[in-house]
Amino acid sequence: VAARAGLDFVLITDHNSGRSGAKVESGVLMALAEEASTDAGHLLVIGAGDDWRDRDDPSSGEWANVVAAARAGGSTGLVRPEGGLVFLAHPEGPNEWRAPELREVDGIEVWNADLDWRAGDGFADWAYALASLITYPIGAMAHLLDRPDEGLARLDGLLADRSVASTCALDVHQNIEIVEHRKGIPFPTFGQMFAMARQHVLVGRPRSGDPEEDALALWDALAAGRSYCAFHVLADGSGLEATAVSGDARASFGGILPFAGEAWLELTLPPAGPLSRTTLYRDGQAVATTEGAQPFFRLDGPGVYRIEVSLPAPGLRRGRKPWILTNPIYVVPAG
Repeated sequence: VAARAGLDFVLITDHNSGRSGAKVESGVLMALAEEASTDAGHLLVIGAGDDWRDRDDPSSGEWANVVAAARAGGSTGLVRPEGGLVFLAHPEGPNEWRAPELREVDGIEVWNADLDWRAGDGFADWAYALASLITYPIGAMAHLLDRPDEGLARLDGLLADRSVASTCALDVHQNIEIVEHRKGIPFPTFGQMFAMARQHVLVGRPRSGDPEEDALALWDALAAGRSYCAFHVLADGSGLEATAVSGDARASFGGILPFAGEAWLELTLPPAGPLSRTTLYRDGQAVATTEGAQPFFRLDGPGVYRIEVSLPAPGLRRGRKPWILTNPIYVVPAG
């Protein structure tokens, strides 16, 4: 299914699976990690090995113990030399993150498909989506897509203190519950979800052919913020280019740019760009908006800058939908 969808990789994070590894199936890199349950919510543990839970007694489920054990890493399976990565999984909603301290995490899910559909949409939206489900399932998915206000606000709060990466997640269950804890509608399928949204990871090199080496490079790029989320249900988001320039220095997503008196950000959007609206955020505040396929922004001094791009809502619905959410570029004082 992933190969037919044209994916390069799939990151699989089953609940409490104790797995870390990589393999290639039908040309697609399948990277294995896990979603760990804690007393404060769920965490994505990536690249910590298979036996990382044997360290620092995380068996109690206390989130601080889980984080410490994941960072230390195990001794079997695929382990990052620097230790495991820890991302907050769907920190909003029914399983919201409940611990006040967040300095230990490497990243955060800002959008989760399963959560997006369970919250924030009224009866009219769901009625329209269900009516479209049989004849136009992709349209039903697009109709329920919303900007992840809470996830982005939490990201901006973390970025005010330090660098942190963001990602989107499909969280596929192939089941929409009508009654809690009961089998519901077998929708959406993996194929439909792969058409919904994708995390474009800028690894910076072709795949080597060694699954484990390629998975480690993928995870390093995710941790560094060299990626962006695109909702392909609206339009293909492949090929976004972004370059921030100040003096002789350049940077893109996840990069650091010393501020040399003036700076600017140039973007080239994917083909749907002429219909787009691009907003520049600085330290969590929208500071400029423009339309068109090649946005250009002046960067007024040091700050944490990220981009959001929207497209007109499909069908008869008015308004706009999020299309692209980027990781930040860090503009810092020179020297």
